[in-house]
Amino acid sequence: MFNLLKSILDTVRERAEREPYLISSGERAELIASLYKQRQSTTQKTLENLKDIVEEINAARKEQAQKDMPTAVFAVFWILKKAAAPDPEGVAREMKDVLEAYPHWAKSEKHEKKVRQALYRNLAKAGLKDVERLAELSQRVMTALKGEKE
Repeated sequence: MFNLLKSILDTVRERAEREPYLISSGERAELIASLYKQRQSTTQKTLENLKDIVEEINAARKEQAQKDMPTAVFAVFWILKKAAAPDPEGVAREMKDVLEAYPHWAKSEKHEKKVRQALYRNLAKAGLKDVERLAELSQRVMTALKGEKE
C-alpha cells in the first residue's frame, strides 16, 4: 500500500508541471493516506482508493491522447469534468484560444486576469449560474494551471 502511495506521489511530483491535472490526484492520495494514518480508513478501503487514483491517472492520460488537447487545455477540461461542470470540453476548447492570446498568464497579473475573466465568461456561457461554484471552479482551474497545490 505504501509503495503504491509513494508511486502516485512520485508520479505527481515528476509530472505535475507538464500535466497539472495530476495535482488533484496527488492531493487526494495524501488525504487518503492521512485518513489511514488517523485510523479513519481501513487498509482495504485505503488500497482500493489508491488503486482508483492510479486508474484515474491512467484514464486521464489516455483521454488526453484521444482528445489531442494541449496540456493546459486538457487540464481545464479534466478539472471541469471531474467537478461535473457543464460542457467541460467546450469550455476547455474555448480556453485554448484565450491561453494562446495571453501566453504570459502564469507570470503576468494582467494576462492572468484576462484568462480568469475568460474562464468565468465561458463557464457562465456553458450554463454555470451559481456564482460561488463558478468562483470555486475558476480558482481550482487557475491553481492547477499554475502547478500549485490548493
